[in-house]
Amino acid sequence: MLNSLTPKQKLNSGFGLIVLLMLVVNIISYYLLSRDSELGDEIASDDVPGTIYYMALIDESGDMQSNVLEYLIGESDEIESFEANYEEFKQAFATLKPLESATASDREKMKTIENLGKPIPKQ
Repeated sequence: MLNSLTPKQKLNSGFGLIVLLMLVVNIISYYLLSRDSELGDEIASDDVPGTIYYMALIDESGDMQSNVLEYLIGESDEIESFEANYEEFKQAFATLKPLESATASDREKMKTIENLGKPIPKQ
C-alpha cells in the first residue's frame, strides 16, 4: 500500500500523523493539568486552612493543659488563662468544622472533638 503512494503523499501522511500525535498529547496534557489544577485549588482552599486550624486546636489544647497543671499546683490565676484559651479553642473549632464536614467520617471526627470540650456528667 505504501509503495503505491508518491513521495509527496508519503510526506503529507507523515506530517499529518505527527500533527495528530501532537494533538493527542496536547489533549491529554490539558486534561491532566486541569485535573491537577482542581486538586491544587482544593488543597489551597480546604486542606491548608484545615491544617492551620488543627494546629491551632493542638496549640490551645496544650495551653489549656498547661493552665490546668499550673492551677493544680496552686496558681489560682490560671483559671482566667484557661477560659481565654478555651474561647480561642472554640473559635478555631467553629472555623474548622465547616471545612472538615465533607464526609461522614469527618463529621464523626468533628463530633468527637466537640464532645471533648463538654463537661463530664456527674454520676
